[in-house]
Order: sequence, then structure tokens, then C-alpha cells
Amino acid sequence: MRMKAASKFVFAYNRSDSEDSDEEVTVVEKDKNVKRKKRRRALDTNVLKIDFQCLEEVKFVTSFEPIRCIECPAILTRNETLLNNLDGAGRKWQCSYCGSKNTLSGEQDAAQLTDDTTYISESDLENQILESNKKNSEIDEEDESIIQFCIDVSGSMGQTVITRMENGKKVYISRLDATKAAIISQLRDLTRYKPNVKVGITTFSSNVEYKGDGNSKVEIMKKSGILNDKEHILKIGTGLPPPLTIKSNLSTIIKIVNQCEPLSMTALGPALLLSTAATCKCRGSKIILCTDGMANVGLGNLEKYKNQTDVEKAEEFYGFVSNYAKEIGSSISVLAISGGECRLVELGNVAVNTNGQENIVGTNVQATVVLPKGFYIRDYMALDNKSMFHKTFEIGTATSSTEFTLEYGLNTTSNTKITHEGSVRFQLIVNYINKRDSKIIRVIEKEMRITCNRKEAEQSMNMEVLTVNAMQQGSRLHDVGNVKSSKSKMRATKGFFEQNLKHDELFLNAQTKVTHYLEDLETERDSASNSELRIGRSDVIARNLQTNKKFSSKML
Repeated sequence: MRMKAASKFVFAYNRSDSEDSDEEVTVVEKDKNVKRKKRRRALDTNVLKIDFQCLEEVKFVTSFEPIRCIECPAILTRNETLLNNLDGAGRKWQCSYCGSKNTLSGEQDAAQLTDDTTYISESDLENQILESNKKNSEIDEEDESIIQFCIDVSGSMGQTVITRMENGKKVYISRLDATKAAIISQLRDLTRYKPNVKVGITTFSSNVEYKGDGNSKVEIMKKSGILNDKEHILKIGTGLPPPLTIKSNLSTIIKIVNQCEPLSMTALGPALLLSTAATCKCRGSKIILCTDGMANVGLGNLEKYKNQTDVEKAEEFYGFVSNYAKEIGSSISVLAISGGECRLVELGNVAVNTNGQENIVGTNVQATVVLPKGFYIRDYMALDNKSMFHKTFEIGTATSSTEFTLEYGLNTTSNTKITHEGSVRFQLIVNYINKRDSKIIRVIEKEMRITCNRKEAEQSMNMEVLTVNAMQQGSRLHDVGNVKSSKSKMRATKGFFEQNLKHDELFLNAQTKVTHYLEDLETERDSASNSELRIGRSDVIARNLQTNKKFSSKML
């Protein structure tokens, strides 16, 4: 099961703010400072973690259409009870999640379904069978995606600050030479393990040059004004033909890489957009951005990043690139070369939002979680909203390492009563496009026992799930400028771990991760605006923040 819980029990507390925190706040009443206890729901184990590696491990496949509830997103599974209609015509079922009564109109027998079902169209069924039966091999000849290297050839890349040892002596090489050596090594690996991947090259300094596979060259000059024209760059990029496969063109690509020489400025934004657009014809493609410097020419200029308007303009552009990459099913990885200030606040967001540097298992991924009425999905941006018993999360491109967590609670104001005995089911519905361009729906259900005993829930707690959740939720709050709430979340997690002390390696690793992130948070002001935080944030803090946003159990 790839929907993991932080405990084998659902903790049914008496009310959502049942415990007081130890934190005191100061309020002003009639010109007097009065201290009072601030009521806050204590940390608990009501957490779910979705592991998208499950998209590679299909169990039960059917070409039947899923049977959906008429009122909520839930899909019929074998766990629902089917009843015959009184008139003998067909059957009906009452949704366990929202309580709506549904009539079955099709001939599909629910006995065929499992609690982990993959729905696929009949025309795509053969492809899915081939995918499922494919042998686990290091060599993947079926990957025909594009890898577009986007290489910074600005003046700073010529600095000789990187060293290596040869025959016991230090050899000084430039940032660009080190980058070229790394790319050529990766090209040779691709020839061995992914011979049918198509590889293209884009370089940028003051101008942007699409070199492709050596046959389709386009240069966008700074003086043309196109470097500030998003639509024009998109039109150029989407009109480019896919490059040749690496197995047929290795020597030419290596020659293009070796000919790169450092020039002047850094038109990073236009180059990144052009490179992304060039991959639009092949889902699952990757853009690898190699840079040491800050964008200072054309779209996405970060050099004049000094006020709120600059912040919003940069966020809008890099946000557009992220969304466009997700839309076409591509991912962006950023190789930020040490020694330069790359503004990883923005570039890191692009990589995180498109899940760069990972093995892609699905694109255009949407995950819908459905809880029974009486429960709600916690939203830290709207804590008073306790009516949301189902929610769809836009994941975009998912990789074998992608994990997503959410917290849930009991809606004590709901008319639906939750008994403190028995069990409850949760449903996960994942819509995505797989490597073979097939549209797929995956439905997974998880049943859990209910307890009203906090200690019982905590005795079986899953430290891995709790840690991934803390790091992801804390970084989401941090990223939108809600530093105070992020600190509060991490302090509560640290205190929770201290109360449930264990001495195994996983626990110690988890405690270390939470402590280190809290130390990062303590360096930022609670009251600063998000733009002030972004302007003053160092690349080290920004890099840690982006890492934590996609924190997974593999990091423990």
C-alpha cells in the first residue's frame, strides 16, 4: 500500500482544539498587558503520506469505466455494499464518504474491483500490459524523451576556481570546463543506458543560442529585443524539431559542448524558456540548467531584485516557466555551480515545482483524497475551514521519489457522528499520464481502526511519515512567508519527538533533520514580509528550503 499513515489508528479526539499549548501570548486589554493561554490543537498522528512510486507498480488493471459517486469524487470499490433496487432493475450503493445514494447503470460487477485498481482505456490496455511486464533492466531502450542541456557561458563561468588533483599536483580548471566534463560524462552514460534519448544543447550569455543536435541552430540576439518577448520565444521553441538520438549523434553533441567558451552577461531566463519549449513534443523530457550566476538580461532578470515589484515580476516569470513545464510534461533540474549567487529562491522553485533531477513516473498528476464526512483535510492557510472532506492536489510531474503529505482532523461541528470504535476508510484517486502517453486513473483505499486513546495512537506511530510531513508542511508555510507558523510547526514536532524518545537510527536522523531546519528558521524574522525574506535570503537557506519542500523518506 502506497498511502501510508503516521499510525495504524485514526485518533478521534473530543474536539479539534482539545489540548492547550504551552505557548503564552500577550494581548492588550484596556491599556494593560494581560497574559493568557493560547488554545491550539496539539500535534497528533492523523497524517497520511502518498508515495507516487506506486505509479510504477500496477496491481489490478481494467478497461472498464470507473463508477463515480454523483455528489463527491469517490469511486466505487469492492468495499461498498451493493443492494438490489426494489423494482429489480439494477443495483444501488450508498457512498461511504458523502452518504449519497447511487444507482448502477452499467454492467460492471464490483466484485471485479479491488482496493487498488488502475483504470485505463481499452486502446491503451496493450501498452500498459507491455509496461507492466517489462523486465527490470539498467538499459532502457524505450525512453525516447528529450534531454535539453541549458549551459551558462557567461564571463563568470571562465573563472578558474575549481581544482582537481593529477599526479599529486593541483590542476586549476574553470567552472565552464568542469561543467563540460560533467556533461560529457553524462552523455557517455546516456549512450550506454538510454541510447534512444534525444539530446540538444542551448547556451546563453548576452545572447541565447539554440544549438540543438547540430542541425537546427537559432540565435536570439540581445539587441533584437526578443529576449524580453515571452510569446516570441515560445513560438521559436515550439517550432523546433526534436533532436537526434544520443546513440546516433554522440560525437557531434560532444563537439558542441567542447566548443563552448565564456563570453559576457547572463540571459538565463530566456534560455530556460526556450529550452523548455523545445521539449514540448515529448512528454517526460528534462531540461538541465547549468549556471553559476544571476540572470541579468531579458526575461527573469534578477539583478535589480530590490523591491516588491521586482519580486512579483520575477515570481510571475519563473512561475510561468514552472507551470508551462508541468503542462507539457517536462521537468527542470538546476545545477547551481558554487561560487556564484544564483538566486536559488527562484531557480529552486522551478526545479521543485517540476520535480527535476528524478526518474519521472507520471506527468499531469492530480491526487484527490476523499475522507468520510465528519473528517476534514487541514489547510494551514485556512485553519477555520473544517468542511473540506475531499481535496484535489496538483502534483504536476511525479517521480519515483515524489511523496506528498496531508493532515486530517475531526469536524466536531458536523452532523456526522464518528464512533470511537470500529474503522474508517480513506480513498486516494490519482489521475496521470504515464510514460507511454496513456491517461490513467489509479484508485487506492486504506482502512484504519479508530481510537480515542492518544497513547494508543502514538505507540504505533510511524516516524518516517511524521518527519516527512513536518518538513513539507513547515517548508510550505516558510515559502509563502508565514515564518511564525512554520517555526511553531517545527517546534511542536521537535517537542513531540522529545516526548516519544526512541534510540533507533531512523528516529535520530528524523530528530536531526527537524532540529537543523528549525535552526534555519530561527535566522528569519517572524514579522518580515515575504518579499523582504526573499530579497535577504541566502542561497544556502534557499537551497535548504527547496530541498525540504520535496522532502521524502529517502532523505532519512
